Amino acid sequence: MKAYSYIRFSTPQQAEGDSLRRQLDLSDQYATKHNLEIDDSLRITDLGKSAYKEKHLSEGALGEFLKAVEAGEVERGSYLLVESLDRLSRACVPKALRLFLNLLEHGIKIVTLGDERCYSEQSVSKDMTEMIISIAIMSRAHEESQRKAQRVAAAWQAKRDQIGQKKLSRNCPRWLRLSEDRKSFVIIPERVKLVKEIFDLTIEGLGRQAIATRLNRRSEPVWNQPRKPPGLDVATSLGVVLDAQGESRPAGIGPDIGWDEFRDADTDGLPDWVEALGITDPAADFDNDGLSNLAEYQTHLTDLEAPDSDGDGLFDGVEVLTHGTNPLSTDSDSDGMADGWEITNGLNPLADDAQSDLDDDGPYQSI
Repeated sequence: MKAYSYIRFSTPQQAEGDSLRRQLDLSDQYATKHNLEIDDSLRITDLGKSAYKEKHLSEGALGEFLKAVEAGEVERGSYLLVESLDRLSRACVPKALRLFLNLLEHGIKIVTLGDERCYSEQSVSKDMTEMIISIAIMSRAHEESQRKAQRVAAAWQAKRDQIGQKKLSRNCPRWLRLSEDRKSFVIIPERVKLVKEIFDLTIEGLGRQAIATRLNRRSEPVWNQPRKPPGLDVATSLGVVLDAQGESRPAGIGPDIGWDEFRDADTDGLPDWVEALGITDPAADFDNDGLSNLAEYQTHLTDLEAPDSDGDGLFDGVEVLTHGTNPLSTDSDSDGMADGWEITNGLNPLADDAQSDLDDDGPYQSI
């Protein structure tokens, strides 16, 4: 009999730890023990998809698997292997239960690998205990996610209530800085002067490479950017620069190769050089980060081939669409804690809460 392994976690940071390996190992061990054949033809992996907001169903692999089940493409009697029921859903109990029963009614047996419990339509019909256990697990999972969401929302609202007195974040154009009292943004005169000079040089006809060379020769310092690849010069640190033909190009994508590299032959919004990488559909999501290729290229300037451009443990789409954090900055609020770590631990990635004490255990003391 065939088995399908479903793996999900909310942040890509978990992929770097033990979560992915653990879930894969548990699936293999159960399949071997019970003589099941794991079918990889339907790859059911949702990395960075929220089960609380049901993103894994609306735009993830589990949603596609459910469609295949309902269409009869998955054989009745097949097994769906999950680490625990909260991998399937963290939505409210009615929604989570509806998904659970829908799978069972289509003949799918759900196995929770943590306790090796196997749920089937027959087993939950005969033993009400199984139904009660499943509902209890669903309720607990939803309540955990709900508490975390409410805590983050409350922190956000508290900051919004004080927006006139204190800025939410240090994020701003790099010729500005946050004032010491966090009430306003202050111009950095030497950077403003440099920006004006770059525009003047561009108007005079100098290309990006020529401007960068001139600035580097006089040792202009790079405007620091978290996790910025080495070798970027002042011109590229501005975010958008010009190529040899005077066309706008995103910063940090590599050297200007001296030809009309940003020509868009099919006028779909993606330049020819991007499509040459195999990224041809503007509406698709090549790196599965939750942002369309076009949005990554034109709006967010994020890496089209990597789901987590800044390496902070959150997919680019999760940062932009869910949390409002900067997908190009590891630490959006500059409080010394990575955005992904803050989200995982119930902190606000857009507020300097480094000194907060969520578990009320008192200030840190060195022993």
